[in-house]
Amino acid sequence: MPTPSKAGVAELFKKSGSAIGLDDASSGILIHNLNASIMPLCSGSPFLAEEAETDDFRVLMLMLDQSGSMEPVADDLIECVNDVLIPGLLGGALNAVGAIRVGGIVFGSNVKPLWGGGFIPLQKLPPLTAKEYSISGATALHQAVLDGVTATSAYALELIHKTGSNPEVVIVVLSDGANNQAPLDPDPVYQVLSKLSPELFTLAFLGFETSERVDFRAVAQAMGFRDIQESKAKPGETLDERRRRFRHLMNVFSGSVVGRMSTSRVGKAPASGSTGFWQSPPATP
Repeated sequence: MPTPSKAGVAELFKKSGSAIGLDDASSGILIHNLNASIMPLCSGSPFLAEEAETDDFRVLMLMLDQSGSMEPVADDLIECVNDVLIPGLLGGALNAVGAIRVGGIVFGSNVKPLWGGGFIPLQKLPPLTAKEYSISGATALHQAVLDGVTATSAYALELIHKTGSNPEVVIVVLSDGANNQAPLDPDPVYQVLSKLSPELFTLAFLGFETSERVDFRAVAQAMGFRDIQESKAKPGETLDERRRRFRHLMNVFSGSVVGRMSTSRVGKAPASGSTGFWQSPPATP
């Protein structure tokens, strides 16, 4: 897919950022974050024939933690994305809306694009592979969210320019730890996320506790996420119990994504606080 120019994306933020809630300061943060590695993420492949006939677009950005502590559940994550989330979207959400585009990034010590970068039609989305989701490194959470929201905001504005209508966007982060890489200050992330329109942008964070004890709600709120859920480890939890807890959580995660992508939130989202993204508590049966 074509890579947009930095100057073109920067101009889009300056001229049209207010359409998705951004002000000059938050647009400036995203413009400052534009670099060679993120530019391929800021666009999408050409419209399919059926997409060219609709102005009803949904956009999903997945941000998946691939730091070393995720290793025990890596295979389960790949399987759940391929066998639960994507089929759920294909079988439910795609029938309810005009078009769905999906993009993704993974983050350990660095941030990398999934599926070659950019936003792909759901029906053309390839399976997630172990080559793409390979465990290593620390947790560059702040940079991952900043890169992901930069790319997704740019693509949302591109869709507005092409279709004349506002897409509805779901940004979801799955992580098992707090940030431990530069930038250490979450404030730039907060300055952007807190401005994005709650009618158009669902900002969901899912914290899955592994070996490290983390206050996920504090971590997510500091970045400006509105819909936050966490699954805490139980004392003495075995590896098999952790994997069962994770698989249950991924089912809740997938159902919540499918539900939100299937239903318009325009006119329903509150100005602040939770938008009711999570469909049920992530308690292991």
